[in-house]
Parts: sequence; C-alpha cells; structure tokens
Amino acid sequence: MIGVEVQETMVQAAQNNAALNGLDNVSFVAADLTQPIAKKFIKDKVTKILLDPPRAGAFEFLDTIIKIKPMQILYVSCNASTLARDAEYLVTKGYRVLRVSLMDMFPQTSHVETMMLLQRKK
Repeated sequence: MIGVEVQETMVQAAQNNAALNGLDNVSFVAADLTQPIAKKFIKDKVTKILLDPPRAGAFEFLDTIIKIKPMQILYVSCNASTLARDAEYLVTKGYRVLRVSLMDMFPQTSHVETMMLLQRKK
C-alpha cells in the first residue's frame, strides 16, 4: 500500500502510526497529484485507489488518477455535489459506478460522508 498526501507533516504522522501498529507493508510519500505523475506509481501497478479529497473534490488531479489506471477507485467525499461532478468525469473516462453508500458520521448535523466505488470498464 502506498499512501499519498500533499502535506509532509501528514506523511510523517502516517509513518509513525504505521510503525506504532507494526505495519511493514505500507509506505507513504508526499506528492502533489496536480503536478506531472511520478513514474513510480505506474511502475508499481497500482490496482486500487482510496480517494478522500477535500470538500472542493478531486477534479484538478483526476487526470493523474486516470493515468495510473487503477481497476477500482473508492471515492470518499464530504461534499456530494463535488463527488457527483468528479464521478461524471470518471464515467466519461471509462469507469462505472458499482456502489454508493452514505454514512452519518456527524449525528444531528446535515453533514454526511458519501462513498462511491467505481470500477474501470474492460
């Protein structure tokens, strides 16, 4: 598993957490996915991506995700409208929606997390 985060401090926190939990099959890198794709991600044959972008969504780096060619993308979003926009784009690029689910993580508020599983068409 490769964790990608734009903030170096979050990468360090993830590395510390993995060490505390005895996880030795994970690595974490600081990378800005809006920049040209690192060849490492393609070389490592990433098959699945867990995508949890900020409220603004992932639109600015979806082309990078598409270049990696994962078979599945699990998109977690706190903003259903940006998820819908990004999912529409992914569908035009060869993915299909398999499942959508909501989770009320903040009871007694209007905020919900939406999870969408997309799979690349063969």
